[in-house]
Amino acid sequence: MDAFNLSMKFLLVPVLADLFFPAHYGLAIVGTWSIYTTTFVFRPVGGFIFGRLGDKIGRKNTMFITLLGLGLITFATGFLPVYASIGVVAPILLFLFRAITGIFAGGEYGNGSSIIMESVNAGRRGIWGAAVQSGYPIGYTLAASIFLYLHYIFPGSAFSVIGWRWMFWIGLIPAVIGLIIRIRMPESALWEETIRKKREGKRTSISPMAAYNIILGALAMTGIAWVYGLTLGFFPTILSVHAFIKFPHFLYVVITAILVSLIGYMISGYISDMIGRRLTMMILRLSA
Repeated sequence: MDAFNLSMKFLLVPVLADLFFPAHYGLAIVGTWSIYTTTFVFRPVGGFIFGRLGDKIGRKNTMFITLLGLGLITFATGFLPVYASIGVVAPILLFLFRAITGIFAGGEYGNGSSIIMESVNAGRRGIWGAAVQSGYPIGYTLAASIFLYLHYIFPGSAFSVIGWRWMFWIGLIPAVIGLIIRIRMPESALWEETIRKKREGKRTSISPMAAYNIILGALAMTGIAWVYGLTLGFFPTILSVHAFIKFPHFLYVVITAILVSLIGYMISGYISDMIGRRLTMMILRLSA
């Protein structure tokens, strides 16, 4: 769901730039990307808010809230009025909706990663962590496929009128499926054990080494997300706006690239279980 929403954003930037900013406004693309950056800015906020909530009420219950919120705000975005209707209020509303989206998305991914890492054998966390991350190429491919299909349903200018709204409305479907899964999902065994220890008066703390590794992990993920955004994130905009590759062929390029990354996720996860996380990240960073 997170990847579907994020990828939908990448694909729709050229379309929304013309809809939410004045006609012939030269910086419309920049303005739209600036608004969508809001999603990333507010993700850590959501991670902190819902991470704390997840520690209190459980990962499962918190993920139900985050996925419901993410699905509803995605669906509601499809009803936003455009610049031609309400003027400058349109991009302001888009900014607010993306901020809310970022908060729920940050909470969703944080708790999703936690419940997996807390529920699997320590020797297999690499491959299972890769399985969680594989949701991104799958979600991207799903969004790109729907984007392509809607262009055939709403050809030409019809996509700019109503087709783009269906991208957001369809986003409610994976959210509903996810909620059904959440209802049947077991709670994190480690979280339940931690709660039991707290009730018995036992305190847990983060060691200096653990804090150091958390900071290193955050910095590493920052770099990875930066590269991801500069490549696969910008591809749909650059390739379509500058007509390097015409529609729909640029979509095939993006889908191929993201599916290849799926293979990379799983292989790197498997290797990290064999030789360790740090060494695997060093090898991959040097190879990039």
